[in-house]
Amino acid sequence: MLAIVKAWDYADNSKTYQAAYTIGPTPTPTYTLRFESVPVAGVVFKLDGRGQTPPYSSTLGEGEHTVTMSAEVTGAGEPYNFVR
Repeated sequence: MLAIVKAWDYADNSKTYQAAYTIGPTPTPTYTLRFESVPVAGVVFKLDGRGQTPPYSSTLGEGEHTVTMSAEVTGAGEPYNFVR
């Protein structure tokens, strides 16, 4: 909807203002999750129980989400440990 308001000052000068607004429920906030793995490429992880491979980007709704991955990965013969 569009609201139009006209205002006057004491000198009888007027100004018109317009504003668009929506009536209804407030939209649910969303967030962008980006995941990259450096220096080890392709570290597989799970987001809410589904396997994903980086580079990864997704828009998530507000709420609780779970990211899980192996405690250790190997890249170029070197072990990398994820520490909480």
